[in-house]
Amino acid sequence: MNHLVWSCIALSATALGPRTPQNYLSEAESQAVCERYYKNISEAKTIHWFEIHRHEMEVLRSECWLVRPNHYRSDSVVTNSKGAIVDRGFMVMSQAIAYMVDQTGKTFSLFDRVPGSPFINGMEAFLSKSKPKYFSMGKVREATFKGAKVYALETGEQSLPGSMVSVYISPSTYLPLGWEYAFRGSTEFTTYSDIRLNESPTSVNFDWNPPKDYKLKSDLRRATLRSKFKD
Repeated sequence: MNHLVWSCIALSATALGPRTPQNYLSEAESQAVCERYYKNISEAKTIHWFEIHRHEMEVLRSECWLVRPNHYRSDSVVTNSKGAIVDRGFMVMSQAIAYMVDQTGKTFSLFDRVPGSPFINGMEAFLSKSKPKYFSMGKVREATFKGAKVYALETGEQSLPGSMVSVYISPSTYLPLGWEYAFRGSTEFTTYSDIRLNESPTSVNFDWNPPKDYKLKSDLRRATLRSKFKD
């Protein structure tokens, strides 16, 4: 599922706009923002949200769920510059296995689930048993996102040395609004919307089993790879 892979890996920077200087909050103010934000995410039983990511000429739109103890599902559609759907699929994670499913080509890939995954910027407090370091060490600055004044929590490098990921936080709800990837003067954005906490996922399937007409594209589980290496 080539079009959807870039929604699940660290992103390289694309010049979508310059990063403008912002004012940083004091250490005490930053800590207060982080604590309220951490409390909301870490104490939630479920998180349901929608996200949009623009990459070159394509747009990825996803509906995502995180459900305790450790379930995740993201249903995605990719459209081109003309608005036509070019790919459709989903990722689902259960206790130990992750599936990436291409509904367009009716194929799927298997992965071992890495502890703490999926790695979603802004949702780390839900997935980690310990508090992420940036909640106690991170810097918070004033920023503008989608025309509104917000907080931006800097969470550190990602993918490339010298890069910086910042999570946008609503000053009224203290929930994530999206995130920014900045590298060498360029930025790339992912937008979150309609975030709902503690909503019951009554119609969401987290225990996906491949239908008979779906073919295995790749099996990247460690046991499988070790077996192939020995052969």
